[in-house]
Amino acid sequence: MFKFLDGADRNELWRLMNAYQVDIHFAGEVHSNTVSKTKAPNSNLIQIVTRSVRYSGFMTVHITEDQIQVKHYNEIGEKRKFNNQYEEDGRLTIIKLSGEGEAQIDSCGELELLDDSVALIYLDFKD
Repeated sequence: MFKFLDGADRNELWRLMNAYQVDIHFAGEVHSNTVSKTKAPNSNLIQIVTRSVRYSGFMTVHITEDQIQVKHYNEIGEKRKFNNQYEEDGRLTIIKLSGEGEAQIDSCGELELLDDSVALIYLDFKD
C-alpha cells in the first residue's frame, strides 16, 4: 500500500505525483499483488505492486485517451513453471471522466482495490 514510504501518501513523492495528476505508480515486491488508491483529495492516483514468484505471471497495460486497463495473468499447467499457458486472474479498469473529478475504477481478482479501512490480516494468538 502507499505506506511503503514514511508518511504514506503524504510523502513528498506522492504529493508530487498527485500534483502532476499521475494515474498509476508501478512497484515490485515478491509476496503479493496489491492495488491501492491514494486518499489525497482531487487525486485518482493508483499504486500497483506486483509479485514475481517463480516468474509465473505478467501484466498487460492498454491505454486509450479516456481509459486505462491493466490485466494480470497467471501461469497454469502441470509443471511448476514454464508451461507457457496463462489465464487472466485480475483486472483493473480506470475510466477517466472528462473534466475534473473522480475517475471510475473497477477492479477484480488479483488486481482488486484494497480496502485499507479494515484489517488485511487478522491473527488470533489465543488459538
